[in-house]
Amino acid sequence: MIYTSLFVTADKTYKLQVTPFTCSRFGLAEFFAAHLHHLGHWEGKRVLDVGCGVGPLSILLADQMGCKVLGIDINPQAIDCFKANIRNYNLGNQIQVKLSNFYTSTKSDIKDEKWDMIVSNPPISDEVGVDVIEKYRFNDFSNLSREAFTYLTNAWRNEEGKDLLDEIFTYSNTALTPHGMLCVVFCSMSNVLPSTVVERAGLSGMHLCQIIEGKIPTESLGVRSIGIDNVTAYILMFNNTN
Repeated sequence: MIYTSLFVTADKTYKLQVTPFTCSRFGLAEFFAAHLHHLGHWEGKRVLDVGCGVGPLSILLADQMGCKVLGIDINPQAIDCFKANIRNYNLGNQIQVKLSNFYTSTKSDIKDEKWDMIVSNPPISDEVGVDVIEKYRFNDFSNLSREAFTYLTNAWRNEEGKDLLDEIFTYSNTALTPHGMLCVVFCSMSNVLPSTVVERAGLSGMHLCQIIEGKIPTESLGVRSIGIDNVTAYILMFNNTN
């Protein structure tokens, strides 16, 4: 089932194509959009959007900041929706899309690329274990339930047990231009504190430059059953220490 969901920014409201197997509420992307002008100079930058989903961050940066963006995601339904959203807003000259495991891409076709900005709203978890790795040994999502799909894509780890956030930090350390920045967006529903994210970044040689936090309604994330009206959203900006 394909339907549309609104992504609201101060200057423009976007109608984005989504499915039940993709993110369909954009509270964190809207939080990022509200603070974008306090996060350095994005105008005309070359940007990598890791875990791009249906494309809210990429579309915002291309349409309002004139960025050239590559979006990567492992979810084939998200990529199909993203391509439709790019067409709907005539952004094909500014956004490229890649269906890929980020770990595989960084070892092959984008390993030598350089980016002015890398941005991601990744799943963040402290869950570790071989059982998680073994559950993710296939790439055909067509027969999965929505719950199983969400679990598997959020629990991805490479053969060394590192998750998507670890891979983003490792890649960013060498893939950013001299003044490049990494932007990580997440919220307190992950049950991980910013200090933990900063510590993990430091293991890959990434240094915290800026942090912004604020409250967003749980409803803006599509969540109605956790018993609270708001959660804390975070934007962490990093550079490398080389």
